Amino acid sequence: MRLRQKFVPIVIFAVLLGGIGLAKLTGVWATTTNRNPARYNSGSFAGQYNPADIRGSYTFADVARLFGIDEQVLLSAFALPADTDTSQYRTRELEARYAYLDQEIGNESVQVFVALYKQLPVVLDDTVLPEQAVDLIRGANPDLTQEQRGWLQAHEVDVSSVSPPAETVSSTHAAGEIQINGKTTFQNLLDAGLSRQQIESVLGQAMPATNQTVKDFCLAENLPFSDVKNALMVLLSP
Repeated sequence: MRLRQKFVPIVIFAVLLGGIGLAKLTGVWATTTNRNPARYNSGSFAGQYNPADIRGSYTFADVARLFGIDEQVLLSAFALPADTDTSQYRTRELEARYAYLDQEIGNESVQVFVALYKQLPVVLDDTVLPEQAVDLIRGANPDLTQEQRGWLQAHEVDVSSVSPPAETVSSTHAAGEIQINGKTTFQNLLDAGLSRQQIESVLGQAMPATNQTVKDFCLAENLPFSDVKNALMVLLSP
């Protein structure tokens, strides 16, 4: 009986290994995230990946692979150093890099850049792009429509300086006059007239320290800053 008991751990270990191996073969067990965006399901682009489904968790290497864009083109488009590790740099990190700008450059900017660069359908909204990205789009697609050219001209921003300005944003705002950007703190929102309860209803959780910026909080909690910003602006609307 003692001899048989010695073999029990070995048998259990073998069964576990065999089960995991079978699960991998059948696709049930996965050790890596399957990063594949949705595809267009109609029209002439049916079956191709839709850049509107690029997630903030995607790395630049993911985007380059999925949409057939050279990694250096993506780095140049968003004014990132040429030696940036594209396998580690996620599109959502652009928000923190350019948090000092009044306009937001982030994952949505990557979505629009990829779509226009690859001439794929896209809804042009209030997203902005670095000047470098606009130049690359124009260079790759001389036959852009008049609407696209006009949109690019109106939505390009200068990101030549990647350091926030030395001055800090004032902690007081008149109610209804606040513009939520990368430097806006929760205290700014309170000063603008929002209650703690209103802010927490948007966040879906307790409000952090009042001196923390909304954007930093969103990045730390993996929340889409653009969605949070828009919801807060609705509450601030007269």
